[in-house]
Amino acid sequence: MDSDPKDSSAAKCIQVRFLGKLFHPEYTHQCFEEETIFGYAPFPTDHTPLFSNIPIHPSYNNHIYAKDYLRLEVDLAPSCEKCKITVYTAPIIERQASSTEEPSSSSMEHLSLSGTKRKDVEGPTRLDIPQVLSKLKQCLPVDETTIDTNDDVTHHFIQIPVGTKISEFATMHGSFVVHLAHGNDDRVESYHNKVQKLALMFIENASSVDLRSNEGGEWNILYLYLKHDENNYSLVGYMTLFNFFSPFKKIKSGIILRICQAFILPIYQRQGHGKRLMSCVFDLANGKYNNDNGRQTAHEIVEVNVEDPCPAFVLLRNMVDYNNFTLNVTSEDPWIPMHYLQGFDMLTDADATNAACKAKITKTQIHISYEIYKLKMTLSLLSNMNDGPDKENIVKQYRLMVKKRLNQYHKEDIGACGSKEEKQAYLTKLYEDAYNHYLSILNRKY
Repeated sequence: MDSDPKDSSAAKCIQVRFLGKLFHPEYTHQCFEEETIFGYAPFPTDHTPLFSNIPIHPSYNNHIYAKDYLRLEVDLAPSCEKCKITVYTAPIIERQASSTEEPSSSSMEHLSLSGTKRKDVEGPTRLDIPQVLSKLKQCLPVDETTIDTNDDVTHHFIQIPVGTKISEFATMHGSFVVHLAHGNDDRVESYHNKVQKLALMFIENASSVDLRSNEGGEWNILYLYLKHDENNYSLVGYMTLFNFFSPFKKIKSGIILRICQAFILPIYQRQGHGKRLMSCVFDLANGKYNNDNGRQTAHEIVEVNVEDPCPAFVLLRNMVDYNNFTLNVTSEDPWIPMHYLQGFDMLTDADATNAACKAKITKTQIHISYEIYKLKMTLSLLSNMNDGPDKENIVKQYRLMVKKRLNQYHKEDIGACGSKEEKQAYLTKLYEDAYNHYLSILNRKY
């Protein structure tokens, strides 16, 4: 059983407070080498692997050198434009890494951000507090002019949200607004350069973007805000979009809208916000905001794709595309010919290309949506059948349809397998992974 990424040593040393809620970073490898802060262990809690029997994150292997406790309390402003960092350490404790000894509150020492240089221990050089803060500030919106003051950042809301409002909705969690911002706007660039640092702690291998970079396209950002009242908003998350012209795109040339990064603060995750932002992306692609709230473009957006999606975003993307595919099946201009709804024919390349053009997604996403749709139909059909050859034949037909597509899509990987048996085993594994992924989508409520 793999340990959770939140269980890393460095992550457990960092505690983020946002609108009264507490959480830890999910990833710290982009700021701290080997996801540990050399010379320090996190203050023990019920959830710290070092002091419990659950699997220990590899970063704790370095705690043979960690003889001091450390807690970095980050108060993140509702605007996410600034934060306040408070450092707590305990006096050097001579103990083994497996010790469950917990310091008394009287032994805790509060340090200012300038810190005090603590003596080294055997092994890697102990990071002093200024070094720790220097690394931490790579992934936090630190305002250098206020970091050493007693400024209460918890009241730093956004009075005027960045961008132009394009959507609003209400849930049991509050009222929300979505704003579309353009990267070449000075205020947008200034704001985004601060808030995008947070992604380094919550998206694996995240990277910052230069909104003014000349890469043959332009940047847009969708910001999602929680509306507290008419004059106070807080950030929920954002989605960065890169638009560039593709002159050779089939069936017609136009703009590719690429989703590069999607970030939702931990306290708002699993509330459907990713799906809502995706919906706004497709509304944008379909020209809904061009006249009223967005900028009129010289070319039509012909495709929405995603840059190196993580597994969680792959799931979200496939759910959204499948849902849109299902809604389109009975439309006046369906993406695929109706005869595909009978039997188990794989989409031809021409039909998949045509469907992708209509849907403004990639051919692969059309195939995936189609296969999920066919699986739902297959499972419904099987539920009314008795076990026997007919039932087995239907299962086989569906399996062969999906395997045929996977064999084409993964042709090089399968070809790299040595023997026929290895190729068959690899293809079977691909099918099982796809089948289980499709089932997880069909079993979700959205």
